[in-house]
Amino acid sequence: MGKGSRKSSSHELKSVATAGYSGTPLPKKLGIRENYSVVLINAPVRFERKLEPLPDGAEIGTEADSANVAVVFATSQAYLVRDFGPLAKGEFGLGEGWVDYKVCAIDETWSGLCFARRR
Repeated sequence: MGKGSRKSSSHELKSVATAGYSGTPLPKKLGIRENYSVVLINAPVRFERKLEPLPDGAEIGTEADSANVAVVFATSQAYLVRDFGPLAKGEFGLGEGWVDYKVCAIDETWSGLCFARRR
């Protein structure tokens, strides 16, 4: 490694302007719309910066109770399905009014399982 360079931690998100290979901006890909609140679960370090700019009136919240969208992060889609998929049917998911609607690539390392409030 060159002078002044450092290894990124395994929990740090690589710099990307768009999600995965689609070229779609992350807020749109994750279902974040105007005036929405999103809660991030197990998000990579400083992930919030990757969502800028958020749609007008959208915000990152800390409580799932008041959020429109929740995103659970893992380093592989298999891990999401195996370890977090049951959330869709359990205490965080349908039982609490949430529906899982998408597993998406965030970058080369991270995937996200997206939940939205049931209508």
